[in-house]
Amino acid sequence: MPGHSLLILGPSGAGKSTTAAGALEEQGSGVVFMAPGDDEVSSYAQFAGKEGYKLQGFDDPEFLPLIGERKTSGLANAMRLAKALHEKLMKEYAEQQPLSYKVIIVDKISGFGELAVNVMLKECNLKEAPPALSPDGARYYTGITNLLNQLIRPLRACRGYGAHLIITSHVSEKEISSTSMAEASGEAQVALIPGRAFREALPGVVDFSFYAGVNKAGKLVDGHNDPTNPRHYLQWMSDPKRPTKSRPGPLSDQKLLSNEWQHLKPLLDAALARKVASAA
Repeated sequence: MPGHSLLILGPSGAGKSTTAAGALEEQGSGVVFMAPGDDEVSSYAQFAGKEGYKLQGFDDPEFLPLIGERKTSGLANAMRLAKALHEKLMKEYAEQQPLSYKVIIVDKISGFGELAVNVMLKECNLKEAPPALSPDGARYYTGITNLLNQLIRPLRACRGYGAHLIITSHVSEKEISSTSMAEASGEAQVALIPGRAFREALPGVVDFSFYAGVNKAGKLVDGHNDPTNPRHYLQWMSDPKRPTKSRPGPLSDQKLLSNEWQHLKPLLDAALARKVASAA
């Protein structure tokens, strides 16, 4: 069976990295792409140096245009790791070997968007983002979309070998097109990524799109989320401001699900199994 692909949107402290770390723990191995830099490393500290886990931060510490420094290496290094990871898992799958890494995490795609901005500011010789309809705007925003697609493309392909892909992002309220998500119109919470094209296309590259948050009325049981009334949740049903997605179909009668992988994954598995059975 292919792995699951998830996009988890939400503000800082909403539990996005907690969900991802839970998947790493439950599945027993994984790679974490972090940006900008190692900002998220504390969320995965329990895996640092352990066999079967790779934590890698990416940044542009020498991108300082105000003093004339425009070195951009972070995104290119991330692309190299993504390509190498895909080649490794593809080879293991072809040879029917166990996968070295069962979970791939991009934490956060909004951080990698910042690195793409750096690249395009350098390429276009700009100090700030141009208006979308300016002479430089098309090249600049198309470039950002192409760069982020190049990062995500090999990681998406790893799903076919059985690896799970989890992408997290901070959110921003933006005007979205009427065709981007069926239930949303006007202003909606979307991934905090420059440029409409990739931002609106991002939910389409995953099977599940969730919003993370904290339910003040929710409960913890022995330190874990009560699955019937979770303290930290993933919202899977859409509302006017939060367009979501579940490609295989319904996950639960509850709008808010536990953000813990041990509770979430069985729901994802069951939805996918129903989809497969209905197509048989």
